[in-house]
Amino acid sequence: MVDAEQETVIEYGKEAITEDDMISNVTIAGMGLAMAVSFLLPFLGVVYCVKKAGVRNVVMFILVGVVGAMLSESLLNILGGVLKINQLEDYSFILYLLLLVILLALADIAARILALLYMKKMDIGFYKAVALGVGFSIGQVFTQVMNYFMNIQYSLMINQGTFVDSIIASQNVTGDELETLRQDVETAQAELIALHPATFYVNTIEQAALVALNIAVIMLMVRFIRQQELVKGFVLGGLIILGYELLYWIPQYGTSEKMNSVISAGTELIISTVIAALILAGSIFLFRKLEKELPKEKFVTPTAKKKQQEDMEKEKNKKAWSEFGNLANRNLKKDVEAESSTDKDAAE
Repeated sequence: MVDAEQETVIEYGKEAITEDDMISNVTIAGMGLAMAVSFLLPFLGVVYCVKKAGVRNVVMFILVGVVGAMLSESLLNILGGVLKINQLEDYSFILYLLLLVILLALADIAARILALLYMKKMDIGFYKAVALGVGFSIGQVFTQVMNYFMNIQYSLMINQGTFVDSIIASQNVTGDELETLRQDVETAQAELIALHPATFYVNTIEQAALVALNIAVIMLMVRFIRQQELVKGFVLGGLIILGYELLYWIPQYGTSEKMNSVISAGTELIISTVIAALILAGSIFLFRKLEKELPKEKFVTPTAKKKQQEDMEKEKNKKAWSEFGNLANRNLKKDVEAESSTDKDAAE
């Protein structure tokens, strides 16, 4: 008798699969949570900025932040291509990792510097700094949101046994390319199945930390710009980003075979969770501190402007009715005096 778990049966284009070949609902739920947090936090940031400052006053800063994040990706690709760092991966993985982290930090801080230099003449205060940080967050987490969405789709396809065939069918390749593609897709499927169920829950904390850090770093740099200490602000911001990249990437690569798997996947998740929690807490602390130091711009939001107009209209109406009342009283007084005078003349 053949063991059911070892038997491969093709039925209606689907492979018979077992629980070991499936992705658990807990893992899929983690993907959904990470996707929701990655989307909602920047969205709530936009809502906060719009409510406090009005759309017209912050939309440009949000857009510049988004463009800045995209520029950072482009700079990274350019620097990586010029320096050909991928060639170092097989030669010295540690050197490759360190150079990659440095390039990530350089591209990121360069984009922030360009964005701030472009906007600094617009008297950036608290709300504008937050809007710029939110824009950077949107640009950086957008790709992650799409990745989480695709992972959910792929997971459902894997659980239905259609992942490999569906991906191959969508590529329209034949011959040796087909076999190579099948191996790559099967490897990707195996890696997704092998992921620890807690992976995406840790990603949720990391995404929250990234959003908070983006806002806090921009606020810190704005503070130094306002104090005419641009270089100091840019250097400090760059060091913070470099530290973040080191703390984020080194534990993840520690599980790689090229690093001789110096730490296990479970240990890496614990380390990453602690690091993300500390970054999140530190970013919130910095945000609260800088909130007291940066001046809050005074905007007349559409809601406030409408209320102001309503109050002015009420005051105008009140004044008109008051003048009308005074005029009526004066006329009444004149009528009374005239009547009294007439009665007096008649009596004489």
